[in-house]
Amino acid sequence: MFPLMGLFLVSGCQKDGEGSEAGNSVPTSNLPQGVFDYANTHYPGYSVALAAHDPLCQGGDAYDVKFTKQGNSDVTLIFTTDGTFVQKEEELTYAD
Repeated sequence: MFPLMGLFLVSGCQKDGEGSEAGNSVPTSNLPQGVFDYANTHYPGYSVALAAHDPLCQGGDAYDVKFTKQGNSDVTLIFTTDGTFVQKEEELTYAD
């Protein structure tokens, strides 16, 4: 047995060749208004740095949106295609 060490991202369900790593970027202008409304309410001052299509575990398409704000940690949020908030990606560190 070996210890689990490293950084893991809890995100949508991605298969090989899917998600933001596969170049499924989405122009900011194509994001629904709900994405911006949620960010402005919960993360004022943050702006969209990257958006990509990302499948949901239960099926269906979603947007994986990375927000940045100078001097703060980046935030990545998942939204349905109609702009409804689904979850925040969390970075989890496992160490033995």
